[in-house]
Amino acid sequence: MKTYLYVDSEVLPDYFFKVLSAKKLLESGKTNSVTEAVRLNGISRSTYYKYKDSVYEATRFENVHYATFFMLLTHEPGVLSNVLSYFSAAGASVLTISQSLPIGQIASVTVTVDLNASDISPDTMLESVAHIDGVSQAQLIGMN
Repeated sequence: MKTYLYVDSEVLPDYFFKVLSAKKLLESGKTNSVTEAVRLNGISRSTYYKYKDSVYEATRFENVHYATFFMLLTHEPGVLSNVLSYFSAAGASVLTISQSLPIGQIASVTVTVDLNASDISPDTMLESVAHIDGVSQAQLIGMN
């Protein structure tokens, strides 16, 4: 389980803020490439990729209503059903499901869930989904 800390930003290295700024440029569409976003912020691509999934503003979990998960699932009966059952048991309502045709016995699946009736954080859901048999990769790709 991940542990989150609130830290006074004055004690953090400046590259954390540069990673946040690069992420904002990409999310807003002001730049379409990571290369340009990191150049504009004076950091390396490796710094960006090392911290992009770990550095967030404190408002990340405030008023989160929806979460979108991307998963790679093995093409076996019941795997997607088990994932969807987990979300239901966690109190999340599935809003959308997008699944590709399996290639090499692996299918990509994107699921968006409504978290309004759930007490479980998106990160806890991600960790739980990642441990379901047949889930070879899981990522939290968006929240709002």
